[in-house]
Amino acid sequence: MDRRGQIVVVIAILIPVVLLFLAVAVDGGRLYTERAQMERGLQSGADAGMSLVAEHMVTLAVARQTAIAQTPVLDSPFSTPTPSPADVVAWLTDDDRATLVSASMCASVQSEALAFARRNGIDDAAAEILEIEVIYPQSGYDPYNTHITILRLSMSARRSTRFLLAGLLGREFVEVSSEAVSELRQR
Repeated sequence: MDRRGQIVVVIAILIPVVLLFLAVAVDGGRLYTERAQMERGLQSGADAGMSLVAEHMVTLAVARQTAIAQTPVLDSPFSTPTPSPADVVAWLTDDDRATLVSASMCASVQSEALAFARRNGIDDAAAEILEIEVIYPQSGYDPYNTHITILRLSMSARRSTRFLLAGLLGREFVEVSSEAVSELRQR
């Protein structure tokens, strides 16, 4: 057999294999960037939502500090009207914590989280976004339970994306999902 004929056969076999590896590399890179973009967008939304909660916490703590400073009581557990920022949660009462998870506060937090996610590429109106879920506060949260020390906001999203190898899998689109969590100490 002629050597040139053997090279043609080898090249004919290697070209599809090289193209397959190239498609896997391109799809893997795209999957990585899609997921990274979703994680950044969701994390920015979760952090923005929790920053709204933190801001409200400080507002409640300042109101409590002001009330205590104006009516000095010798038996007060608070020795100074201006604690360090690390002690803000010590100023909160259970009723303040209940305010942090009231229906209006939950709506504001979810709205803020979705607005920041939109600004960072996770637009729930886009056709490729299948679902965005915002959970605030976490399941089972009770502001009067002293054992729950963390207040949590979690976001998750699913997006459909075209991939080169999606046809080999029998699909036109592949689903990519991601989630982000932001937490705040509240006790």
